[in-house]
Amino acid sequence: MLLFSISVHIISSPQFRRPALPPSLIVGLIRLLFTGSSSLDHDFLCRARSSFSMALLVFVSAASGFVSVVSIAGSSFSGSFAGLISTLGFRGFGVGLIYGVYCVSSHRWVLNFPIVQVR
Repeated sequence: MLLFSISVHIISSPQFRRPALPPSLIVGLIRLLFTGSSSLDHDFLCRARSSFSMALLVFVSAASGFVSVVSIAGSSFSGSFAGLISTLGFRGFGVGLIYGVYCVSSHRWVLNFPIVQVR
């Protein structure tokens, strides 16, 4: 849960940042390898950081689902540890992955601040 909250903290922002598309990420990484960081513009770096933050949130939510289901059901599971991982662990991983994709696709990590005006 600590890793999940850290990844949500990294990705949350008061403004929506557009992520970079996968082909532009690949081209940017190739450009970084061959020419160095001086060839990358600031807009691409912000968009790449946003893309990697979203991927981190999806991965950490899937890992969080895996670990939480294994830790909760581990003490009462009557089979072997490998059976626990293969049955319940991967189900938790799948549910966490679906939740992470849902959070990213619905922009639930963007902080919306209402404007409060007092007269």
